[in-house]
Amino acid sequence: INYANEKVHQYFIKNTFKEEQEIYKREGISLPEIQYQDNQDALDILEDKKRGVFAMIDDEGKKPKASDSNLLASLHTAHRSKTKRWIKPANYKAPTFNSASVTPQPQSQTKATDKEVFVF
Repeated sequence: INYANEKVHQYFIKNTFKEEQEIYKREGISLPEIQYQDNQDALDILEDKKRGVFAMIDDEGKKPKASDSNLLASLHTAHRSKTKRWIKPANYKAPTFNSASVTPQPQSQTKATDKEVFVF
């Protein structure tokens, strides 16, 4: 939902502010500069074909020993100094998991409620 909202926001900015200001300038109409927050840098973090979050998730998923901790470390490395929007927490520690916590159990041994179901 947030990604879709950012895309709609960018579409609105592009079509309402950017293009209208260009039209006014071309036609010589004086217009005070409209200040707005451009979110293109946020979309670039997500959509970049090589180092975007979506591309990096796909790449990590193709690795034989993929893990969320490796993905998170790669994301921090790729984006930490490129934008003010990417903030690595000061007390960041890579998450650790033991294999027993994510290994599916035979159904006869478990009784999961709807809130406990995890899709593998």
